[in-house]
Amino acid sequence: MTYIYRVGFCTFARSTGLGNAKASERGTSERFDSHAFLFYEANLQALGVGLCPTNHPRSLNNLLTSLKNDCDDFCRNQTKIFANELDFQIELVLWLKSRMRYDEVHVEYYVPDLHGLVNVNSYIDIVIKSGGQFAAIELKYFTKSITGEFPLFGIKEKRSILRNKGAQNINSYNYWRDVKRIELLKDKYPNVVGGLVIAFSNDPYYYIKYMPGREAGYSAFCLHDGRPGAHDLKWGKISEKTKSKHPDLTLKGTYSCNWESPEPPLSSDPKNIFKYLITVV
Repeated sequence: MTYIYRVGFCTFARSTGLGNAKASERGTSERFDSHAFLFYEANLQALGVGLCPTNHPRSLNNLLTSLKNDCDDFCRNQTKIFANELDFQIELVLWLKSRMRYDEVHVEYYVPDLHGLVNVNSYIDIVIKSGGQFAAIELKYFTKSITGEFPLFGIKEKRSILRNKGAQNINSYNYWRDVKRIELLKDKYPNVVGGLVIAFSNDPYYYIKYMPGREAGYSAFCLHDGRPGAHDLKWGKISEKTKSKHPDLTLKGTYSCNWESPEPPLSSDPKNIFKYLITVV
């Protein structure tokens, strides 16, 4: 049987029984080069991604509602598998620009001295400005590797795409840390009305409730579908080194988790179901 995927601007086919690729062949590097991204943002500005002619939403609730609806439409109607998190970010920025609802759309928005997190200097993935109000968007792309035939420059090659990111405990923690970051932005800057944290994943460890090993230390940070909201997120049995780098979190709000799926599905392979989670802060 052959499963069909959409990757980037290509169609990707996976045949069963190909096995795992070597670790060195997995995925695409997501190392961030700030100089390269500044150059990239300048090109986005040239395409009109910075300043946007628009009829902006006229209230705090309208801005967050409009932004949530636009991001939900983007994820629900997605027709390709992102190559990596940067690809996810670029596509969403271009989508938001195309909606013509927002005055400005910024990428990698630098915020210094945001106390309350271990790293006080932050780069916000996307910042939206509308009528003097601002909203932040943080993105997470949690993936496991997919292996199959991939057309590259007109030649089909057997290879692996996407990264086996693993570290579900730390990645789940980082999702809630982004929620905390947006809460801190709201507290520090009166013009920030809130924002969204969005996860896109084909790894069931994130969205299925009962998975082996989940009880081992990080249940408070789980993102599984149907998870009820909680203020205090604390580690269970985990190393002191991990705790020192990732301290317990206390959130002002309570946020449940409700995963949705793109329509139609991005993959016909039942072992590679893509889902997305949007948290409004």
